[in-house]
Amino acid sequence: RDASVTVEKDPRDLFMFQLIGDFLKMCGWILGSILLAKAMTRLYIFMEFLNFFIICLFSYPMIKWYGTVGATFAYAVTHLIYLTVLAVVFRKLLFGKSGGKMDKGITGT
Repeated sequence: RDASVTVEKDPRDLFMFQLIGDFLKMCGWILGSILLAKAMTRLYIFMEFLNFFIICLFSYPMIKWYGTVGATFAYAVTHLIYLTVLAVVFRKLLFGKSGGKMDKGITGT
């Protein structure tokens, strides 16, 4: 019997990981657009290839072990890794101090 024909017990399992993956993907797209805006095209292309490689790497075993739910889980994990790598690339932008006037407070001291 082909595994692609099996019916999942609860479709909410599919949607949960799909929604998590979509949220992480949108966050990654925001940071990816910053790559393009800063003319970091090579890094952007590398990140897109990395994203493709990771989803292929995770999809095969997850689908084999968990069926259709494994595909959506692999999707969510892929975009979590993608977002994490981009957060490391932009760690100063995301978590660093701006060094502007706002850091000094109202009194300027």
